[in-house]
Amino acid sequence: MGNQKRQPVYAGTTKKDKKEANRLYKEAFDYWLLLAKKNDHRAMARLGVMLLGEKGDYFNLIYMSGKGVEKNYPEAYKYFELGAKLGDRDCIIYLGKLYDSGLGLKKDVKKAIAFYYLGTQYQDMEAAFYLSNLRADVKKLNLNYKIIDAADKMIEGFARFYIEVPELEDYTIHDPELPKKIDEIIAGKYKDIESESTS
Repeated sequence: MGNQKRQPVYAGTTKKDKKEANRLYKEAFDYWLLLAKKNDHRAMARLGVMLLGEKGDYFNLIYMSGKGVEKNYPEAYKYFELGAKLGDRDCIIYLGKLYDSGLGLKKDVKKAIAFYYLGTQYQDMEAAFYLSNLRADVKKLNLNYKIIDAADKMIEGFARFYIEVPELEDYTIHDPELPKKIDEIIAGKYKDIESESTS
């Protein structure tokens, strides 16, 4: 028993397993790339996370972050922006997270707030949580505090009634104005979040 070679406790820990896992991640990446070229916004969200490399963990998507592909922040941003313009809820939040963290681009909390607020306008609970966490920045930047109140109201309603939120089958936001709204945020136009005294 003492001379017996121990087997790994967790799957995927041998060199052979890791090599096979990376091959499968690369295969998934290629498949999502094919779908993204056909304007599949969910594939764009997945591609973006994979392209973040190990920083994809920040997006709570460790299962597909940085495996089998080379890290490329500008490409990740590109897919998040394209996916958001096609109505992908996650891509909108991911853009907010990129600006919030400064991952691969200049940190811009105001843009992060604008993207999170945009997500709350489409009843996205995750966006409400992220926005609520930036309340101090909203005050510091002299933005309209009503956006925090709206986010808190969403969260409170969810917490108070603890209504079981069904899994979204359609992550698509159906709003023809969405691409324009995203372009305005990227261009630094924040009419929806500006304080009433500054607008």
